[in-house]
Order: sequence, then structure tokens, then C-alpha cells
Amino acid sequence: MTCSQKPTRLATITAEAPAAREFEKISAESIMSFDAAKKSAEFFLFSQIGDPYDGITLKMFAEAFAKMGAVDEIAVYINSPGGDVFQGNSMYNLLKAHKAKKTVHICGIAASIASIIAMAGDEILIAKNGVIFIHDAQFAGYTRLNAAKMRRTAEELDLLSDGMAATYAQRSGMSAKDARKMMQTEVLMNADQAIKLGLADKISDPAPIEAMTPHLEFLKADHEDIVNRIKASLADADKKTDEKDESGQKDELKDGESSVFTALTTEEIKARRESMDLAFFMTERSLREAAEREGR
Repeated sequence: MTCSQKPTRLATITAEAPAAREFEKISAESIMSFDAAKKSAEFFLFSQIGDPYDGITLKMFAEAFAKMGAVDEIAVYINSPGGDVFQGNSMYNLLKAHKAKKTVHICGIAASIASIIAMAGDEILIAKNGVIFIHDAQFAGYTRLNAAKMRRTAEELDLLSDGMAATYAQRSGMSAKDARKMMQTEVLMNADQAIKLGLADKISDPAPIEAMTPHLEFLKADHEDIVNRIKASLADADKKTDEKDESGQKDELKDGESSVFTALTTEEIKARRESMDLAFFMTERSLREAAEREGR
């Protein structure tokens, strides 16, 4: 198996309302692969942790865990910016408690709570260009807090951070105090630094692209969806620009239509299109090359 990152969702620039968007179909089935003959399973944590829209929740992780059957080996592939502390801690605990040998592969980044999940590995491999990012627990709520509640929240965040520091310390051999100091500093470490600190064991060797067969179709479909959305918006923008040029007026867009291009000149729109066309070309070429390597 090789490490591969799911493409980040681009913000839509069409007239479609965000609430009506169809998000990625991440499910328990899509994040886990089970081989009964080899008694092994693979988990792919290639998104935010706990995001109910296009992330990996504890519920789907637990469902996948329950469906994988009896295994002697579990491989976990991570490229995640982190997310919900409680859900991530629970994923870590599920993995840690399992009797199978657990090998974690940090493909790109294991940040925040995703780095805690990585610590469940009996062996932690990190890509040469991979990174680990650790920091204190953060409050991400949108609410009104008075001084007393803010002080209490700070104490609770310290409690959560101390727990995370203990997890790093248990895996690395450093003291919890030293781990907490690093978290407070907010340390981004490369592969060599992570290995030196004991947060990873060794640098992983690139695996053949053939192992990513189940995910190539997802990448292709997601790319085509993004391309079609942006091309449709560009065509619509060109049409509106031509109409304005002919009338000599800048009519207001109708309710519900995208206003992304209203302040752009014709030259700016063309420049944006050329830039996007180049991005499409580079992405399509990468997909073609991956498919060619897969067919070898």
C-alpha cells in the first residue's frame, strides 16, 4: 500500500448554495480494507477527524473496526489535519487496545489529534517528506463566555493537553513535562526530527502505485466534479461579461447567482481561466501517469 492524499475540497464558486452541496461519500466501507485470507486490515485516515460532513467520525471508524473481523495485522495510513479531540482519543484507544500488530504510516501530515492516533502504532513509519504537528488543545466553540467561564475553559484545556502529552510521552520515552512544553511551543517536525524524538520509528519506502487502485477512481471522479463546476462558472461569467460589454452596463446578478466575478474585468477573468486550465492540465496529467503506472 502507498500513501496518497485525497484532494482537498475546493470552495464552490457556482450559484449552488453550500447547504445543497453533495459532500464526499466517506463511510465505514471507504476507510477500511479487510483481507480475510491474510488476516489483515488497512485503515485510511485521509480527512479531518470528527467532521460530520466530509470527515471521518468516530461512529464510522467504530463501524469499520467492528466489520474488519479477526486480524493479526492492522495498517493505518494517515494524512490528516486533526480535528475533534474526544473522537480522536477514542480512535487511538480502540487501536491501542487491539491485540493485532499495528503499523502506522504517516503519508503527508499527522497534525493535532491525528498525531495522537498515530501514537497507537507498534511501529510508526513516516514518509521522507512527511511531518508531524503537535500543539495544545484548543477551544473552537462559537459562544459567549464571561471571565469565570473563560478561566474554567482554560483549566479544562490544560487537562486535555496534559492527557495528550502523556500519550506522546508513553510512545516516545520523553517526559510528559517535556512533551507538554513542545505542545505549548506548537512544534512542526519533519521525518528525521520525529524519529529523533521517538514519535516515529523510521522513514517509509515508497510503495507501488498498484496498491492505490481502490482510490484512483475516487480521485478521478472528484477531480472531474471540481473541473466541471469551475468550468461551468467560468462559462457563466464569460456570458455575463459579454452581456455587460454589449449593454455598457453592469447589471446586478439575480438572487441566488454567484457574485464571485462581479468585480472582475474581462482581462482578470481570462487570466483566472488560464491559471485554472493549467491546474486542470497538471492534475489530469498526474492522474494519467498514475493510471499508466497502475497498468504496468
